[in-house]
Amino acid sequence: MKMLLRLVGVMVLAAVVFSCSSSRNIGDRKLLSGEWLTIAPDDAPNVTIEENNKLFLLMSTEEESDTLRFNYKLKGKKLTLLMDEKVVSVSELKKLTADSLVYKRKRDNEVFSYKRKVK
Repeated sequence: MKMLLRLVGVMVLAAVVFSCSSSRNIGDRKLLSGEWLTIAPDDAPNVTIEENNKLFLLMSTEEESDTLRFNYKLKGKKLTLLMDEKVVSVSELKKLTADSLVYKRKRDNEVFSYKRKVK
């Protein structure tokens, strides 16, 4: 009987761990999907974020040169930003939530802020 209870306990624990990890991954994918609006700088164009495997593109609706490319690794929660083929340090990232992305470029101290578009 004890062996059966242990087996059931292990199975329940495994199911809980699996469901939590899979739901977190779905949430992470949703985190950067959809349309976002530029908050600052004011003259920056609105962007659309698209997923290509684990590479996300903040794509300008106006100019291709304004495209912000960044790689978001889901497991390690490590964010690497690439802009204009120059690496943007992770330390420059100020905020990343389901509704906002804010980072400050060190080379010109410009703060970029994006917010999810309300549908």
